[in-house]
Amino acid sequence: MLEQINTKLQGESLDELLRIGVDYLLQQPISSLVEQSFVQKQILLAMETAVQGEQTEQWAKEILSQMRAMAPDTTLSLDADIRAPLESLLKYPISLEEDLCHRLVHHRAIEELMRAVLTESIDDFVQLIRGLIQTTTPKNVSKGFGALKGLRDRAMKATPLGSIAQILERQIQQKASEHVNKSIGGALKKSVQHLCIPENRELQGEYRLHVLHALLNTKSSVYLQQIDELGTDRLVASMAAILAALSKNQAFQDGLATALEQSFELWGEKSAAQLLEESGMGQEWRSETEEMMLKVARTFVATPEFQSWLRDLLA
Repeated sequence: MLEQINTKLQGESLDELLRIGVDYLLQQPISSLVEQSFVQKQILLAMETAVQGEQTEQWAKEILSQMRAMAPDTTLSLDADIRAPLESLLKYPISLEEDLCHRLVHHRAIEELMRAVLTESIDDFVQLIRGLIQTTTPKNVSKGFGALKGLRDRAMKATPLGSIAQILERQIQQKASEHVNKSIGGALKKSVQHLCIPENRELQGEYRLHVLHALLNTKSSVYLQQIDELGTDRLVASMAAILAALSKNQAFQDGLATALEQSFELWGEKSAAQLLEESGMGQEWRSETEEMMLKVARTFVATPEFQSWLRDLLA
């Protein structure tokens, strides 16, 4: 009897049993196969497990090691099938909401950046004016004589031209700082307005596309340098802390429960077979999945453990 059953299992009987089992599972409503509370508990358990022990840290370090093993000039790559729709999405012209943009950029970090840029620009302009004024001074006064140079400078300061130059320099330097401080708020507001003008939508789409290309064309060594500056341990610890906090956060748990509830309501009484058919991948998914499952099943029925169980069952 044992030999006969094994022979049947090695033939088409196992194929038929597998088809019956797959048919049964596919025809059952998804909500009857998986409980919402079970899925939620498994997600939270996976998050808690990820931050316990050293597995997460080892995983992150392995990824970094693989990146270090790559050539330093290697850049990120995306398949054309993925890159094309992503580029299309980023380039799509959309109008930005002005109040939201203003709240995003109105921060001390942005203000300090603009202050530094404007101050440096004005200082450069002051130096340019100073250079122009100096080039207008007579060139035949005390050339090459250190002792007479100071006399020449004092003489020039006593002239109307020298007085005007000093006044201009003092006025520009005094007003520059005041002007920069007063201009920052207005510059931020004008920048936001410029960003949100509908006429600039296409230009902004091109810029988002430019950012994507810049990221993809950046060498892996640059990203590793930034990660090293941040610190692998700090990065992993921060990720673990975030996951740990989320897994215990009541608002996150409530949101997860709501999302799962909505998913189950969306499925309703639909079976997996119906969802696969609606997605257009029913037959392709089944043929490939059954073939894979059949290979696993044939290996399983040949194991000593299965044979021992079958022998005890027949006995």
